[in-house]
Amino acid sequence: MKNVNKTKAKSIDKTTLMEWYSEYLLTHGKRPESVYLFAKNHQLTESAFYDFFSGFDSLEQAYLVHFFDRSLELAGQIEHFEAMPAKEKLLNLYFILFENFTLNRSLLLLLLKETLYNSISCFAL
Repeated sequence: MKNVNKTKAKSIDKTTLMEWYSEYLLTHGKRPESVYLFAKNHQLTESAFYDFFSGFDSLEQAYLVHFFDRSLELAGQIEHFEAMPAKEKLLNLYFILFENFTLNRSLLLLLLKETLYNSISCFAL
């Protein structure tokens, strides 16, 4: 899907937005101030961001889905995966998933910290 900005045409997808967001989180240690500023920094319109995500919360949730999907894809590439018993398949999937979490530890900790903070603050009145 192509989105057109006022200055130039730019191909954008969920993965690109997730990469940019990861870079921002790891560099700044916090969420961008707004979707508008985030989009502007990447020469996008705000609506281009909203074509894929409803906000930063939905973008952050997409990371866990991405890690799981990628782990499932990698597990399927194991030799004789289809012939394995279900328990062994699941254990392989868990191992790969936790390896992905380990490889992306800094990002995952930032995402979880933000999620936990938002969850706790909604209960504190």
